[in-house]
Amino acid sequence: MKQTPENRSVPLRQWPTFDRERWTEGIQPRSIFDLKADDVSELAPVTLKGLEHGYGQWLNWLHQEEPSLLMLRPGDRATIDRLRAYHAAMIRQGLADFTMAGRIRSIAGALGAIEPDHDWSIIQLAADRIHSQAKPKKDIRKILQPAAEVLDFGFSLMESAVPQGNGLDAGGYSSLRFRDGLMIAFLILCPLRRHNLASLALGDGLEKKGDHWQIRIPGEETKTGREIYCRWPSQLDEAMDEYLTVHRPALLARYPVRGPATEALWVSRLGGKMTSHAIYETVCRRTKVEFGTAIYPHAFRHIAATMIATLAPEQTDLIMTILGHVSIRTSEKHYNKARSMEAAQRVNENRARARRASNVTAIGWPAAGLDIATRVPVRGS
Repeated sequence: MKQTPENRSVPLRQWPTFDRERWTEGIQPRSIFDLKADDVSELAPVTLKGLEHGYGQWLNWLHQEEPSLLMLRPGDRATIDRLRAYHAAMIRQGLADFTMAGRIRSIAGALGAIEPDHDWSIIQLAADRIHSQAKPKKDIRKILQPAAEVLDFGFSLMESAVPQGNGLDAGGYSSLRFRDGLMIAFLILCPLRRHNLASLALGDGLEKKGDHWQIRIPGEETKTGREIYCRWPSQLDEAMDEYLTVHRPALLARYPVRGPATEALWVSRLGGKMTSHAIYETVCRRTKVEFGTAIYPHAFRHIAATMIATLAPEQTDLIMTILGHVSIRTSEKHYNKARSMEAAQRVNENRARARRASNVTAIGWPAAGLDIATRVPVRGS
């Protein structure tokens, strides 16, 4: 989502003192003998970060409406009439139903830590109602593309990043193309959530094991609370080596920063760590140019699940393994969606075969035993 004054989130350090101090205290781990312990303190760090972000957006709206409201106690600000006005403002802004439900849920969750003696269930109930009646703002069927075509596009971007002389082109655009192509190919083969993708760093989440890289993301950093532990896709081993030895150093060298260079895997055009928002914008921009419609990062998870459900409908449990679904119901939704999309995908397959008519090889989907036909980049060809 494009950052605008309307959807800005007030960072924790700028919260009103009472809110900041009570929130910080409320999310601290509690003793098992503490009878006042509540659910908020037991949430995963990534979930707490989401509540903090959503509550910051609520504070931003209050400040824009009437700055003096921030002088009130947190609970006194969250009146039903004011929450209705906030909901109406989000509707005028054109936000998706699921987004609005999440923002209101964040208010209830944060207030549960800030003023735990109050009953905030009515706010939670309002969020649940919006969520239950929500309709997707985007038609996912118009966004999804065949996995093989998207993977092929990723390889094509990498192939176009040809070194010139003793380095890359003066603007560093070849390195950016290679980085973006590797990112898109990776998302098809290992569709991590965006914040986990942005968090990958050498030695922290990404470690060299023998001749390959291993991905390890602790449960406290994942949405489901489950650890992610898997091999870097073998189909991208050579591309990873080239990125680390040629293109990543080129990006780091473009704008040297003070102090040690970032260890983040994905380096921005300014030589720093790419934020999750920057990753979102980059993937959307590249895919929109290629396919006419932007494929946002989360849609790659739908592509992965839909392909498994289409090619191996008897193995819908594999969707849970790859995407980290807690409930089989979530996986079954992708299965049902795949059945309805099957006819349209047959048409797309003909176009995909023509595009991949030369230089094709079969590669396996990690942990799923499925095959996709795609090109492998050959340097110098």
